[in-house]
Amino acid sequence: MVRALEIVEARGSLAGRHRGGAIRPSIRIGLDATPELHRGWIAERARAMMAGGLLDETAAALARGVPPKALDGSGIGYREALAVLDGTLSAAEAVDEIVRRTARYAKAQRTWFRADRSVVWLPRERGDDLDELVTRAVALAAGR
Repeated sequence: MVRALEIVEARGSLAGRHRGGAIRPSIRIGLDATPELHRGWIAERARAMMAGGLLDETAAALARGVPPKALDGSGIGYREALAVLDGTLSAAEAVDEIVRRTARYAKAQRTWFRADRSVVWLPRERGDDLDELVTRAVALAAGR
């Protein structure tokens, strides 16, 4: 809806909107890592979230009057932080649950994007040169 209003504001109506896909050429690039490697990165990120103040952030939001249900629906991690704050999970159990839920979500995303034949997949390994990976992605985009 917001995008439609932006188009109307810019063009005066939706009539001129192109409906056959992207107006400009585009490319979709996916990073392809093994599920095991991806799960390891997810676990690192979950531990960093907890160490980086997820519990404090959640407690502060609750103190400002944000309802627990709203936090729970805001993203993976808040449900687990709420459970730690109410004493039903330990911090370690919360990290494990964040990893489990995020890995499940990531698997669904991989399945979804694998079905899209327009995605160009670049292999991703632990310790690979991210600058080189970006250079390869830019080269792919420039070639389209």
